[in-house]
Amino acid sequence: MSRLSPIETIEELRQHLFDLPSDTAVEIDEGIAITATTVLELYRSPWQGPVALVIHHDPGRQRTSLVRVEQP
Repeated sequence: MSRLSPIETIEELRQHLFDLPSDTAVEIDEGIAITATTVLELYRSPWQGPVALVIHHDPGRQRTSLVRVEQP
């Protein structure tokens, strides 16, 4: 698991999401005005920063299993 915080700009957010599979699930904390269920939707969503990303890695599948958007 990796926590990236604070992410201040949409460009910074997109940099962190660029290498992740587009179908990776996304969870967003209550109170953050972003609506997305996948990394692709999050990449395209209107900016509501600053935020923190928590990236969960699944070692068994060797890929990212979940991206969580939280308050920094």
